[in-house]
Amino acid sequence: MAAESATAAGARPVIGLSLPTIGYPVFDAGLHEAQQVAQSLDVELIVDTAQWNPIKQPLDIDNFVSRRVDGIVVWPMPFGSVTQSVEAAVKAGIPVANANTWANTDKVLVFVNDDEVESGRLLAKFMIDKLHNQGSIIELEGPPGFASDKKKAFEEVLGESHVKILASQNGGIDRQLALTAMASLMQKYPNFDGVMALNDEMMIGAINAMTIAHIDLTKKVTVSFDAIPEAIGLIKEGKLSASCDPLFGKQVGRALEYLIGYIRDKKMPPQKVILVKPELVTKESLPSG
Repeated sequence: MAAESATAAGARPVIGLSLPTIGYPVFDAGLHEAQQVAQSLDVELIVDTAQWNPIKQPLDIDNFVSRRVDGIVVWPMPFGSVTQSVEAAVKAGIPVANANTWANTDKVLVFVNDDEVESGRLLAKFMIDKLHNQGSIIELEGPPGFASDKKKAFEEVLGESHVKILASQNGGIDRQLALTAMASLMQKYPNFDGVMALNDEMMIGAINAMTIAHIDLTKKVTVSFDAIPEAIGLIKEGKLSASCDPLFGKQVGRALEYLIGYIRDKKMPPQKVILVKPELVTKESLPSG
């Protein structure tokens, strides 16, 4: 039996937003955009964060169902599972829009994500160009399955060039673990020309390791993903060559827009999966001053 809506006909829709956490630039961007969209569309937004606890997030979604919200936007934790809770919400008559990380169910109204393949290609082409199609690099990856489409696309484009990957090692997503991994890799492969990290946190750790080792960062090509504020600062300082911005805020904002369109007008999204085109951020692309 479908849950009775939390709002009367014609009233402001009440939307639950479930995020992995806040206080981190990636998720704060999603929260900020959702708040802006909710205000512009006259929507009441209820926000719950999992506080990086994979057990809590499904409970947050269950709580939204109990509160009889009109719709849910969920950004699942990378290594959690919200599938059962999402499907239970849909069964209760509450549409769910999915942003960034796949909820692993086709019951969602729409899945909005960045084009990870294009992200990988963009950074690979940039690195090949900056290295003049020669040299060798070190790669910092995450745990198995982390940003796998970005990694695969990056390596496929690089594989068609003369730039070689010396080694690929798990940087743990975390900057401290990445620092340790990079320090070890530099000892094994001292003659590297560049570094690719699958997120900015790992790249910041790698940059710290190179700084400690007194390596001139202006002579290395360094690229990563996410374009968090700290990474943008490093680009401005010339310590990071480029970061690919997946536009996290836009992903959440669009998911919310499609959800409201469905709730108010029964308008279906143009397709089940919507990909947001990423943007390459370099020193040249940033505003001067």
